[in-house]
Amino acid sequence: MVDTENREQYQTRYITGLGSSGDTGGDTIVFTNVESEGQVTSINIFGANAEDIEINGVSINNDVDIVHDDDVAGADLGTSTTKAHLYGNSVYQYGDFEDPVAEFGPRTRIEFNLGSDATGDVGVNARIDERTG
Repeated sequence: MVDTENREQYQTRYITGLGSSGDTGGDTIVFTNVESEGQVTSINIFGANAEDIEINGVSINNDVDIVHDDDVAGADLGTSTTKAHLYGNSVYQYGDFEDPVAEFGPRTRIEFNLGSDATGDVGVNARIDERTG
């Protein structure tokens, strides 16, 4: 996305979530909202079995104030687009700043959802970098 010399134009935050074996495919493990352009820089997935995770971008309507960790009412959410579908190892590491997992436009809710083939408990740690300048 950008070279290292422009890295200071991004604000980094880390999010963590846990999906349980009682959840079903499509359930959101964790989410965050971005006001400006952003990227999922890296993701770590931990599970007892091979896991199935979808990373989706959901547009947020223009009249809603963006708060990173607050939920947004369903009526204020627009179209959802799958940006990445990760399936595989019980411990999965992917992405870095120069080669991110997924990139997102402004006013987007980034969701990490269980895929339909997810089994057991799964933990997600993700680094989100949002453009500030």
